[in-house]
Parts: sequence; C-alpha cells; structure tokens
Amino acid sequence: MAPPTKNTESELLLVNITEELVKRRVLELMETMDVCRCERCYLDACAIALNSLKPRYVTTDKGSLMSKLGTTDIPYQAQLTVCATRAIMKVREHPHHGQT
Repeated sequence: MAPPTKNTESELLLVNITEELVKRRVLELMETMDVCRCERCYLDACAIALNSLKPRYVTTDKGSLMSKLGTTDIPYQAQLTVCATRAIMKVREHPHHGQT
C-alpha cells in the first residue's frame, strides 16, 4: 500500500507529545539537580521516563507543535515530573558512562 500523498500547503508531522514534554522536563530538572548532564545520561533518563508514561500522539503542522505542548493538563504534568525525577535519580545512581 502506497503512503498518502503529501499536503503541499503545510508539512504535517506525527508527534508523540509525551516524548517532547519528557525531553524538556528532564533537561530542566537535570539543570537543578546534582547529576551528570552528558548526552548519555540525558537520553537514558528520557528513555526510562518514557517507558513509564503512555504515549500521546497528535498530528500537527510543523509550525504549531509548540502550542500543542502547552495544552497538557496539570495532573499529567505532575505525573510527567514525577517520572522524570525518578528516571534522573535512577541514572544518577547507575550511570552508563563509557558503555555502549
């Protein structure tokens, strides 16, 4: 089956909003916590947090993704923060530096 034709007026994206929010929140939290901020630790924390949360996919125009990120509810934001914090603490306790 062939993929659908592209809309020429704007570029549409399929985005997991949870992933985008986790990436932002982990980065914000890592800046305030005593934890390594290397790319490996950042990505490990993101992966751990994402595995604890349900994905939320949306279809959006490339330019309007930022507005969609701000529309999540308060309880979900709190759950996301808890998962991100736990993930960062786990990475801090067991970093994978130098491992591939």
